[in-house]
Amino acid sequence: MKNFWKDKRNILIIGISGICFLTIIISVSYAYIAYSTRQEGINVLETDCISVTMEELTNAINLKNTHPITDEVGKNLKPFRFKLTNTCGVGVDYNVNLEVMETESRIASKNIATKVDENAKSILSNNPSAPLTYKESDYTAVEAYTIHSGSIKPYESVEHEVRIWLDESAGNDSQNGTFYSKVVIDARQNQIAVEKFVDYILSDTSKDFEVFTHEATSQTPALTDYRYTGSNPNNYVCFGSEEETCPEDNLYRIIGVIPTQSEVDGEYENRVKLIKNSYFTNTKYSWGANKTNNQWDSSPMKIALNNSYYNTLGEYQKYIVSSVWYLGAPTYSTSTSSVWELYTPERFYNLERSSTRAYAGGNLNTIANIGLMYPSDYAYSLGSNFINESVYTNANKYIENAWLYNANGEFTISPEATWYMTSRSALAWFISVEGCINVSYVYYEDDGSYLKPTFYLKERVLYKSGDGTKENPYRISINE
Repeated sequence: MKNFWKDKRNILIIGISGICFLTIIISVSYAYIAYSTRQEGINVLETDCISVTMEELTNAINLKNTHPITDEVGKNLKPFRFKLTNTCGVGVDYNVNLEVMETESRIASKNIATKVDENAKSILSNNPSAPLTYKESDYTAVEAYTIHSGSIKPYESVEHEVRIWLDESAGNDSQNGTFYSKVVIDARQNQIAVEKFVDYILSDTSKDFEVFTHEATSQTPALTDYRYTGSNPNNYVCFGSEEETCPEDNLYRIIGVIPTQSEVDGEYENRVKLIKNSYFTNTKYSWGANKTNNQWDSSPMKIALNNSYYNTLGEYQKYIVSSVWYLGAPTYSTSTSSVWELYTPERFYNLERSSTRAYAGGNLNTIANIGLMYPSDYAYSLGSNFINESVYTNANKYIENAWLYNANGEFTISPEATWYMTSRSALAWFISVEGCINVSYVYYEDDGSYLKPTFYLKERVLYKSGDGTKENPYRISINE
């Protein structure tokens, strides 16, 4: 070990490799051969480059008074099972090595059979030689062989079963012998790395998103965002579940990559914006706190989303970043159709970020984990060909070709500026079943909730797998 630390080349290797130990002991007394394996606790190796944990999944093997056995018997022996987990954002290649310890009357490696998982049996000495690593006060390794090799993707795990027995070809020289060994997991960084989810989305030019640029508004500078458009883009994400088939309730869709802040006047960063593919709950929540209050900060919907819904997410809360939501209020009018023709996607975008307040007053923005989509999110979902056209006059096109259209209707986060229906309620903007962006009363005790949780993912959320289709949605992880 002293010479090792003097060699700078070896110091460099430490940065990209790691070793975990699993003790496997084979011993013999008199004319009978017995062996056992033992792994206690969890072995952890961590360097600047990789971190691999090794966890035992079964108790140690303990076969006493054993003797040479056939392959058929050997492959049915109780295995020792262990799990390797790659806890970093780079892939690793690894070898499962068996290091043979020096002992008196050591059984020759040519007499030892090994089997890993469902692979074929191999005679230990027929496997590729491996470097010796174990040299401690108790034992010294004299031989080492690689009995299995594999790879682990970032943040994923693999499990293995190892069986060892005295091969049926063992001769008399194996009697009254001993065989001590250690399984050594040698892991090294490979070229498999992960991308941040936001970078993955933006780097793949085959995605069904379009680029939209916006001039400065009262609350925002000039910005550029990337939005999914069309009738059914490949923008599905499985969020909150690791099941092989994503449950319907865990399907979300990407509105786009939107520049967003975590605090007013803070730094903008591109964030993936998700919306739930189905309604949050059948429980009834009104948009307004009372018939005249269309302030989002006091909305029962906001409270439910940031408490009841947010609390259902468990550990997936850590994927969500608190963000600024703009509460500028577009003005509703029924006076002439020409007024409606002014409401293009860009006009909704500007008014949402304007200095025009809701009918009930209130703040022009708020900071929260969860919100609802904007009217402009819906308006842009039809595509750039309609960016200068009225949403109202293209209602039928939205029904046919805008993926954010919902046949049951849906509330947005935006309040209305001036309109109040006597004896009824103040208003908030609503995606109507007719395909246009209309308004709805904020307070109905007997009304359904019509809300789909919407939120932004943290910038460090990582892409794992999937192509964005409903059948194979994106899978994500997070680098904490």
